[in-house]
Amino acid sequence: VSCSSQLHPIFMSFNSSAASTLASAVYELFPNVELLGGGSIPSGFYYDFNFPHSIHPELYLQIEEKMRQIARERREIRKIEMVARSAKEFLKSKGHRERAKQIEGAGLFDLVEIGPFVDLADGKYLKNTAQLQNFKLFPPITFDGGMRLLGAAFETKDELKEFVKRWQAYPKKRHEKVGENKLYWRKTDEEYVWLPNGLKAESELISILKKNLYPGALEIRKGSDNKNYLRELNCEAYSEIIPYHRARDLIEDVGFLDPLEGNELQITISLKNIISSLQFIVNTLNILSFKHCIAFSGVPRKGGKLLTDALKELEWAFQEADGEVPTLDFLVADGLGRRWSAVSVGIQDCLMVQVKIERCLALLLEQGM
Repeated sequence: VSCSSQLHPIFMSFNSSAASTLASAVYELFPNVELLGGGSIPSGFYYDFNFPHSIHPELYLQIEEKMRQIARERREIRKIEMVARSAKEFLKSKGHRERAKQIEGAGLFDLVEIGPFVDLADGKYLKNTAQLQNFKLFPPITFDGGMRLLGAAFETKDELKEFVKRWQAYPKKRHEKVGENKLYWRKTDEEYVWLPNGLKAESELISILKKNLYPGALEIRKGSDNKNYLRELNCEAYSEIIPYHRARDLIEDVGFLDPLEGNELQITISLKNIISSLQFIVNTLNILSFKHCIAFSGVPRKGGKLLTDALKELEWAFQEADGEVPTLDFLVADGLGRRWSAVSVGIQDCLMVQVKIERCLALLLEQGM
């Protein structure tokens, strides 16, 4: 799996710029629409809106054409820095009351300005809308009280074409559908109910992970009092399986395994064993036939330096990404080519390293295994 596109700052710049251009287009076409927020995501970009009136299903095509008009006008994309109070008042003056409410606390906040449009900033941006040539909007997703518009933006036309092909083929390949076909779960209303086949597959996967990870590790388990407890890793199989529920359609582009949840296994290891532990992780990914790449995020000092020094000693290539907490992510691609963290390694304190194993079953299903 190549990390070159999905984590590259240029990729993020195109999609952050596209999200703000999308919001600008909707704002100019429908001034009474409430902006709820958006930005860059692994599959491209999104923005959420609250329309005060019913909308036609093909409205997104009109909005896409307005975005292209804004691109042709070669509008400058500027970032403005303001203190919290000034930023709030400025957004309110533009009619963005919901966005103004999202500013909390004191300090400085970044705003993005595209012509007459102003919004809260999200990440890196292009310098001019003229650079935004290769993008596409997809049909909207509605949710209670609003609508989400999704899209993808790339530097070249060929990259966009390839992504659109994957997007069109993805509904039949995504793990929810494959899991239903294998009788791992069934969908009822807004949830997926796990069936015996799925529980068995999950248990077998966890057993493989436990067997092949560093033998001196301790498992982190949440007790009935909701506190974390440690126990030896290579013990009996899970007696309970974490249920994965599909959230409302608001995260349809992600799938029911929410990237912020769904840890299949958490372990903690001694810092002195970091080198051998990273080797065990790679061996485990190879056993599962995962092609992967490595990304480091966070500040290099302290824990971050320990992680990057370990990578350099192993002579492994890695790419740097934005982040505050020092973390190594072993990324695996899903059926749409998006990169998800299958294993995440972070410095817990001066003595221990915490490892999270995430979304492996879903990623295995999307690779046809």
